[in-house]
Amino acid sequence: MPEQSSAVPTVGVIGLGEIGGAGIAANLMKAGVRLTVCDIREEATAPYRDSARVAASPRDLATTSEIVFVAVLNDAQVIEVLDGDDGVFLGAVAGTTVVIVSTITTDTVISMREVGEAYGVSVVDCGVSGGTLGAADGQLVCMVGGSEEDVNRIRPAL
Repeated sequence: MPEQSSAVPTVGVIGLGEIGGAGIAANLMKAGVRLTVCDIREEATAPYRDSARVAASPRDLATTSEIVFVAVLNDAQVIEVLDGDDGVFLGAVAGTTVVIVSTITTDTVISMREVGEAYGVSVVDCGVSGGTLGAADGQLVCMVGGSEEDVNRIRPAL
């Protein structure tokens, strides 16, 4: 695995689609971040097997990640990967920060933030702009919503 920068925390990425998660994960690896990835499609995790930890589930990913990026398709998938039977909240330690980059409703973000609080997990909304090319080139524009403390915690991974 790449050598981790001491300023950048351990990071997990759930959802390795071309629209965002794959580019985010690839750029984090290039930056030397200690990375864990997870995707329901085995072929999506194949490019990361030699350089990152591949988690069996979102819960497994959360056990080794201080920051968890969620880049899945919709509200239902965000709820499942965070609060499902094998979700992030059940594996995360207090102090973990979840960054939702999926395009979902404000109601879902607020709901997941409230559930996360019960586990000691912060949830930050992070809308991104730049598309597939921006993600691949590490040039996404991030519009982050969260407390100043949470935003500062994730800043090294942005």
